[in-house]
Amino acid sequence: MAYDTLIARHYSDEDIYFMMSESASLTMHDASASLDNLKYAMTEWTKNKTQDVLLYMIGDGDTESFHVNQEERLSANQLGEWLNTLQESIKVIVIYDAHQSGSFLEALEPSEGKERILIFSSGKDQQACFDADGDISFSRFFWSDVLDGANVKDAFENATKRLPLSTDHPVEPIIFPPMKEDDDITEYTIGFGTEMAPNEISTGSLTPGDINGNDAVDLADAVLALRSLTGMDDGNLIPNYANSGADVNGDGKIGLEEVIHILKEMLVHQIHSDHNGDRQTLSKH
Repeated sequence: MAYDTLIARHYSDEDIYFMMSESASLTMHDASASLDNLKYAMTEWTKNKTQDVLLYMIGDGDTESFHVNQEERLSANQLGEWLNTLQESIKVIVIYDAHQSGSFLEALEPSEGKERILIFSSGKDQQACFDADGDISFSRFFWSDVLDGANVKDAFENATKRLPLSTDHPVEPIIFPPMKEDDDITEYTIGFGTEMAPNEISTGSLTPGDINGNDAVDLADAVLALRSLTGMDDGNLIPNYANSGADVNGDGKIGLEEVIHILKEMLVHQIHSDHNGDRQTLSKH
């Protein structure tokens, strides 16, 4: 989804260097995932007319280590060295989705004066969320919002809000620098796509699927959605539903998309799928 989002946000194929494990089924990538290819992408490929760089990594990880492939591991310190070599006057964004991804924070913090945004999908001692074959994960939530035009800060906040409803273990994503109200560099928009108008996407504070507004996506929402579909609305639907944030697909109506989403959220506690495809995506502008 990250690749499709970048293309939709007006990155070209030439702006994206996409690496995947050799065991992955997708054929659309620039190179296999390896330490040598990642080093090349970060130290050589990015040299040509680059204003900013986004590095996205997803796959298996453990404390201060990312599984680039079945044999090779990328250490937090090694990645930190490559980032420091890469970054002079450009902005760098790192998005890392893996178990214990937050353990990379200390090694990747930039020196003073460098603009670097770091996002980790889990704390340093936490398991990340990869449920329903990755359809329920920090990455899925984050990139969905980026696709709709959200800036990094808003996409991070929305993904963080949705995770507690999607997994049965604590997950606390991390963003650096910490978000603040004024002069926040995390209010950076990835790419140059057009943001949706307010009446085209959910703009409220509720979680998608929470159509009765009780701060949970549960059986009551599923029943209410099904009753609404059959014309049996009993008045429990939240006021101003279209702009509340509970609308799943932004059409202002309760439809099958809402029912399916609610059921997925309810089932996620029973679904724990392994995520075996290690991916790294580097993009530049």
